[in-house]
Amino acid sequence: LLFNKGQYTGLIDDFDTDTPATYQIFFAGAQAGAIQFEGLITDFPMSIPLDDKVSISVTIKVTGGITIPDNGPYLIEYDANGADSGVVPDSQTKEHGVAIVLQDNDGLLALASSTFVGWNTAADGSGISYTESESFAADAYTVLYAEWV
Repeated sequence: LLFNKGQYTGLIDDFDTDTPATYQIFFAGAQAGAIQFEGLITDFPMSIPLDDKVSISVTIKVTGGITIPDNGPYLIEYDANGADSGVVPDSQTKEHGVAIVLQDNDGLLALASSTFVGWNTAADGSGISYTESESFAADAYTVLYAEWV
C-alpha cells in the first residue's frame, strides 16, 4: 500500500482521536470492490531504518458492522509513469454506476523532453486515453498512467 502525505496525515489524525471513522479496504482486480467498516486505529507504528524502506503498519479495531457491497466501490489510482518530477494526484473512490471527474495534473508531473497530455489505462499509451477533468464511468479498479508525448 502506498501512502501520500495527505493520507498519512489523515491516519495520524484518526489515531490521535478516540472517535471511530469509516475505512475501506479495496481489492485489486477487474471488478473488485471493497470491505467497508467503522473502526478505531489502535496502533500506527513506523520504522525508518537507515538505507532501507520505510514501513508503516495500521491496526484498526472494528467498532461497527462490516459491509461488503455487491458492486463497488472502486479505487481509481494514478501512476507517474516515469515522470522525473512532480507528484501524482490522490487516488479516488468511485461508486458503482456513478461517474467521477478525473484529477488534473495539479502535482505538476513532468518528464524531460515530453508533454503531459492526460491519463491512459496502459503505461505504454495503448489503452484508453482520458484528458484531465474528463468524466470517468468504468466500474472497475483502475490504474491511470500519466500519458506523455
